[in-house]
Amino acid sequence: MRSPQSGRLSLAVLACTALLALHPRAASAQPLIVLDAGHGGSDPGAVGCSIEESAAVLVLTLRLRTVLEAAGLSIGLTRDADEDVGLSARAEFANAMGADGFVSVHSNANAGTPATGTEPWIANAAGARSLSLATQLQDEMVMAWGLRDRGVRRADFVVVRDTTMPAALPELA
Repeated sequence: MRSPQSGRLSLAVLACTALLALHPRAASAQPLIVLDAGHGGSDPGAVGCSIEESAAVLVLTLRLRTVLEAAGLSIGLTRDADEDVGLSARAEFANAMGADGFVSVHSNANAGTPATGTEPWIANAAGARSLSLATQLQDEMVMAWGLRDRGVRRADFVVVRDTTMPAALPELA
């Protein structure tokens, strides 16, 4: 059985591998991935066990940046502090940077019947590269954490719809 630490590292390694496989630049170019810590500022996102989603995903995103940079990727962040960043501004940032991949990190909650598990989202009109990224992230999250596989889902969330590169929005749990 994996430890939580190995699960986190494993997710980061798979994310790195998936994004490298999707990246269209020359082999000598350093891929650029934009990580988006969901919510922030006046929008705490989901709250569970007195933990705000925006704070939890920011910590995770900052740690993921360190791991991915160590693996040779160039990382851009839509936010690196508890601040408001508009949804369109997040997609515009990634597009302006010419990113090779975009991952918007979230952690869902449900006040009613528990919707346990993990699920990555891609845009309704997303192509094969976004689907591949989301599928690989989902496979790794399920394997690393042993949570229920809720499958890859589609919606028109601004951050995955308006980006021009492979993009996924994983809901971690």
